Amino acid sequence: MSYSRVVLCLFGVHYAGATLLWPETYHFRAVLKIPSANITEPYEVWADGETENYRFDFYNGMTKIFRKQSVNNETTYYSINPESTGSYLNKEVCHELQADSRLVSSVLRKTYLPLSGRLSFVGKESLNNVKTNKWVYRAKSTEYDVTVDHRVWTLTKSIISGNSKVWIPIRHEYRLLQGDRELDFMQHDYANFTLDQPDSTVFNLPTDLKCPLYESELRYEAVDPILELVNPDLEHARTSKAFEIYKLKHNKEYKTKDEHFMRLQVFKNNLRYIQSINRQQNSYKLAVNHLADATEDELSVFLGTEISSELYDSDSEFVDDDINAKGYLDWRITGAVTSVKDQTTLCGSCYAFAVASAVESAAYIRNGFQHLEELSEQAIIDCTWGGSFANHGCDGGKPDYSLNWIREYGIFYKKDYGPYLAMAGYCDKDQPRLLTISGFEQAPRNVSIVKRMLRRKGPMIAAISLTRSLHFYSSGIYNDSNCSSNPDKRVHSVVIIGYGKENGQKFWIVKNSYGKQWGEKGYLRLDMKDNVCGIANYALAVRM
Repeated sequence: MSYSRVVLCLFGVHYAGATLLWPETYHFRAVLKIPSANITEPYEVWADGETENYRFDFYNGMTKIFRKQSVNNETTYYSINPESTGSYLNKEVCHELQADSRLVSSVLRKTYLPLSGRLSFVGKESLNNVKTNKWVYRAKSTEYDVTVDHRVWTLTKSIISGNSKVWIPIRHEYRLLQGDRELDFMQHDYANFTLDQPDSTVFNLPTDLKCPLYESELRYEAVDPILELVNPDLEHARTSKAFEIYKLKHNKEYKTKDEHFMRLQVFKNNLRYIQSINRQQNSYKLAVNHLADATEDELSVFLGTEISSELYDSDSEFVDDDINAKGYLDWRITGAVTSVKDQTTLCGSCYAFAVASAVESAAYIRNGFQHLEELSEQAIIDCTWGGSFANHGCDGGKPDYSLNWIREYGIFYKKDYGPYLAMAGYCDKDQPRLLTISGFEQAPRNVSIVKRMLRRKGPMIAAISLTRSLHFYSSGIYNDSNCSSNPDKRVHSVVIIGYGKENGQKFWIVKNSYGKQWGEKGYLRLDMKDNVCGIANYALAVRM
């Protein structure tokens, strides 16, 4: 995206002669805020202008990235972070990161501060009761009729560093505007800024760690995230390249140039969010998937389950009396679970997928672990409208209403009824086969009882809260504290198919309806502690 500069009289009086120059050696702490990506991320930077070595830590050192300069003037990046697997917990690992040529050439600017050469002094301003100088750069792109706006606040007095006068930053704001509409906003707040040369040991890699080359096949993640987040032009170039890879991988096509640009902005914010969460080094990882270009409104379709008030009791106490219990259960091992499906963002039908999957498994278990056959989610969507079974097709429904309908009228097989359409259709009752159930049973909010019911009755329908992070879950044991244990009555239906334990952390094994490209081939391992996402609030077992 190319820009043309806008005359600075837009911002008031231009003070001639003032030049913004950053130091080459420094240390500071900062907080990055990107509201549209739900990011508030602390980071720390050390820069040695003499050796041209740099280091930046995220989330108080959970992720450390080193930028090392060799005697041959070659730039190499390394990342150090704790890693956990089924064999070990929080083991520190090191990787060399592969940077593309554009990024390596850009590091010649030698700073993790805003691009000073573009900024012009426009006056003095008080910021948080501190007298500052304000600097501005604004440029316009005719391609998408957008304007970029950089604003930087520095201490009012420059400081002598070597033979130069340099400035100390207080804040950097970046906006992307389309007319009066703000498309993007980032803010860096700087603190504890010093010009002291960092101790050389700050840039040393641990001698007991090997750092093999880590090559990302899809190249979505940033090798040098801070550099990109203070230079959005560089971020835009990499993100645009990643977006083209994403479109090819997931067969994405957009009707107009404006829609393409809108989807690129959504993808960029989701990519920022995914990378920021991963830098926290949680027990789970996020990744770009087929939902990375979806808006919040589109993702809200997954809240397609409404809980019946007579079955939902958020005030009852959650009981985890299974602390010392051992054991592992996975109904997939017995062949009792059909393949993962994708409901798509076109239809709020999670309730139908969860019900069909649980009934399929119950029928297979009753038949002596023989004849596993898929049932029709589409029939549940089409046929459970109105009356005492008041579902709403693609606008959501209730698992208990769907189960009562199956008890009363039976459910059709997918092979007979036809494929899933991601839309509501006419109910075709002229089918050769029906499967009925005798009813269902709700489990109390008690880990031991839910596990016992899973063992005895098979996979169970459950309803969970949704968070932004869950949409991009990739692997590990999910335990985002933002996923409410007492959700609203509009939730997402899933199927609990088992449980396990890794490095002392107990988890449920959950089948989702986001497709096999989501999570662990369509499955989620959900932390059992503290009733994460409220999974025990509404767990139903099918009775055949």
